Amino acid sequence: MNIDAFLKTEKKYDLNKLEINGVNYWTYNRFHIWNYGICSEKLGLEEAHDKEKVSFSKALKFFISATFKAQKITSKDVLVLNHNRRVFNGSTYDCIYTDDIFKDSDRAVFLEAPYRFSHLKPATSKEIIYTDKIAVRSFLRSKSFRTFHKKEYNETVKKIEEQLTQAIEELKSEYGWSASVESVAKRCAETVIRHDVEKKMYSDIIKKVNPKAIIEVVHYIQSCMTVNEIAKEMNIPTIELQHGTMYRDHAAYQYEGVEKIKQLPDKIFVFSDFWKNCVSLPIDDENLVVTGFPNFEKKLNLYGNTERKDKRKTIIFISQGTIGKYLSSFAAKLSKALDPKEYRMIYKLHPAEYSTWREEMPDLAGSEIEVIDRRDIDLYSLFVQSDIQIGAYSTAIFEGMGFGLKTLIYKTGHYDIMLPLIEQGYAELVSDVDECMEKINDTELKKVDASLFWKRNALENIREEIDSILKSEG
Repeated sequence: MNIDAFLKTEKKYDLNKLEINGVNYWTYNRFHIWNYGICSEKLGLEEAHDKEKVSFSKALKFFISATFKAQKITSKDVLVLNHNRRVFNGSTYDCIYTDDIFKDSDRAVFLEAPYRFSHLKPATSKEIIYTDKIAVRSFLRSKSFRTFHKKEYNETVKKIEEQLTQAIEELKSEYGWSASVESVAKRCAETVIRHDVEKKMYSDIIKKVNPKAIIEVVHYIQSCMTVNEIAKEMNIPTIELQHGTMYRDHAAYQYEGVEKIKQLPDKIFVFSDFWKNCVSLPIDDENLVVTGFPNFEKKLNLYGNTERKDKRKTIIFISQGTIGKYLSSFAAKLSKALDPKEYRMIYKLHPAEYSTWREEMPDLAGSEIEVIDRRDIDLYSLFVQSDIQIGAYSTAIFEGMGFGLKTLIYKTGHYDIMLPLIEQGYAELVSDVDECMEKINDTELKKVDASLFWKRNALENIREEIDSILKSEG
């Protein structure tokens, strides 16, 4: 996928400047439109998130609790919008991006969105403000508006259609995209409808916390973009911590022909210069700060010298919700072609795939492959037991390379993200079982220095940068 035409269309029609009721609805939705609209249709990608249905009773319990439960909010130096899909560490659930930064410190409070109508508990974070009430009121605002203000809702959709029609038709023609202008307009209208409620409620929280800085993990979700907007109005600096791959066709990190986007963070802390060179944002270069990734460094130190338990050549597959059905089918075919006495095969599911893989990936059932579908098995502990990793474009592939694994990229989904690695000799591209078997035995890849992707002393680097920002804010 090439994002150039998408960016040129944005620039041509000034899409990021479009407003309805003061809301830049295109900016809020551009990543979703590109990634889950155009790319998903063109590349046959699946939904990246958990598909398991939530029971009515669980949803109802959540709504009641969110409506009536009060939370105490105190003033802190830092407000942290952490990742709600926490990782189990053996006793508590971590946000692997933020918890270590403020370990043994009481200067931060965490703002956490619900994960599938609940939260992963017990959490490692000390003080957490759950945004359940915001989610419920935003939902009710949307439902009631469409029900009791149909005329105004239809007028909003119509205005957006008028503003977007030419641009959407050009994108449809360029990418062979089948979406209707109406469907895009309705999605954007939803943002406009919910924005007032969400902005007011987030503003109230921020005023009570009164932070000197705000840290976030995924700037391009609606909650973070809303908070960034508020923070700029309140002159509070915002920092995003890199959480995944950045690449030339990642819409959230690519803009063209715009001077300012108020929904973006002021600074982004990236893993290394490699990643810094992958983005094109209306943010000054000095505000793209190379810090490293503390969790990777911690895991490398923890597992780096672990003894191998199985002497067979071990292959680990790195799955993702978007391409899992393709990769799992390929893994099953490869398993039949390899002698289990000589090869051990591990299939590490993405957490979003844990609950549905048996239905979604039938080829894995009954195979010789070890399927990892539990939160208590650490991916990094599997890296040190492996020799070769096979995946498409997951961030975990870069981490596996940092652990010294030979890397094969399966030609599916957004595999093109990995082409620079292939061109530089750090990975090999495979498209079928025969090709893969040849590479498994014959591939000689350059040894990867972990610092290429992960700057060292990450935790100290991040803490120093945060301290500097807090001191400058007084």
